[in-house]
Amino acid sequence: MPLLALLLASQAAHAFYDSSKGRWINRDLIEEDGGVNLSGFVGNDSVSFVDPLGDALYPPNFMGPLLPTDWRKTVFKSFENPRFQEHDQRIHDLVNDFNRNKDKYCGCTADQRKKVPDATFDMVKAWVIQESGGSPVAWRNDPAQVNNPGSDWNDWKKDLGLTKPKSRNTGTPDGNLKAAIGYLCRKGFWKSGQPARNRPEGVFDGWGDALRFYNSRIDLGSNGRPYRDNYSNQIIKRAGNPDVHYTIELP
Repeated sequence: MPLLALLLASQAAHAFYDSSKGRWINRDLIEEDGGVNLSGFVGNDSVSFVDPLGDALYPPNFMGPLLPTDWRKTVFKSFENPRFQEHDQRIHDLVNDFNRNKDKYCGCTADQRKKVPDATFDMVKAWVIQESGGSPVAWRNDPAQVNNPGSDWNDWKKDLGLTKPKSRNTGTPDGNLKAAIGYLCRKGFWKSGQPARNRPEGVFDGWGDALRFYNSRIDLGSNGRPYRDNYSNQIIKRAGNPDVHYTIELP
């Protein structure tokens, strides 16, 4: 079935659309989870998004499958604004590429690679939401904030295709996010962002620890825990519970 026909058939099965009024006739099937406007359509941005099932935002070049379990269904609570979905295809493609080419991203040996678990779409998306802090400029250009000058810069990032920038939020989202995923993995080997092969005996300590050392602030929060622990925990919780609101602000 042609894609357009499939989209229309899916929409008709879930809701009725009045083209003369530019709105759905019935209330949003997912109620307030889709926003306060219960009869709105793709955040009033039908150029940038489609909504084939009436329960999630999809990029306009969406190619399927139209399944409730499709990765593009993950919209985190309180981050329903369409702009937070604009990197979905990019994240999906890079996560798949990472899982196929961990040795390249992590700079690891074949033995080290075996102990690096697959990255997931939800974990990476939850992470970049946290790291960009909701800033539209940061989110658009460098959602994982990997390409910053000053004390954030590490010359090992050149091995990931970056060049030291003169200001924040420069470069392309593709290049920045690809480098960030590689840098995150390398942080999990306790090598300050170096390729993991520089410490052949090193073992990847898990995504939780990788996140802790990606943002390595150690100042204590109001709960008495280091910032980096609160940061990692918030991301892991958000990734595991998309329907629960986890703020960007940390204790």
